Amino acid sequence: MKLEDLSGKVRTARLTTDHASSSYGQPVLVVGKEALGTLDVVGWQIVKATEKDREALQRARYHLPVKED
Repeated sequence: MKLEDLSGKVRTARLTTDHASSSYGQPVLVVGKEALGTLDVVGWQIVKATEKDREALQRARYHLPVKED
């Protein structure tokens, strides 16, 4: 999926449990090699994501709005 950070940079991200920061099966959002918590992405927006990705983000408590063009 593609997310826009606070500086306006579009970043490739993935939600995964295959990261050291994931615990008890709780997925974390990974950008590059860095895991970001729900508060780390406050103000970020979804640029491109499937419906499945958006639903998974919501379940993992990453409440990101979809960027409007």
